[in-house]
Formats: sequence, C-alpha cells, structure tokens
Amino acid sequence: MEFTATEKGNRKIALNGYLYVFKKMLANDVRCFECELRRKGNQCKAMVKLDEDDTVIGRVNEHTHAP
Repeated sequence: MEFTATEKGNRKIALNGYLYVFKKMLANDVRCFECELRRKGNQCKAMVKLDEDDTVIGRVNEHTHAP
C-alpha cells in the first residue's frame, strides 16, 4: 500500500492496482476510502477501511472495472 496526495492535497491510496480517495472518518479513528472512479461516473462502490496504524481492517464491495 502506498500513500500519495490528490490534486487538492487529500490522501490517496494505491492498493492492489486500484486507487482510493478519502471519503470520511468513522468511529474509533477508522478512515474510509472509496474507489477514485466512483466520483468519475463509473459508479464503482469499492471501499477500504483503515485503522489509525494504516492497516486495512475491512473492504466493502468489489470493483466493477479492471485496475
């Protein structure tokens, strides 16, 4: 997993060939990142949840596109 920045300075994650952008903060400092293509009209609903140590603790939905 690699962290980069978006054009606006937010965090972006590269994981298994897919890119995720920060969506929201959940309880207990869990951060939710969504597939970057969701906002570009692809409607991919894949998400990743990270804990405070940047460890993947959950995944939601599969990607609807190729990496």
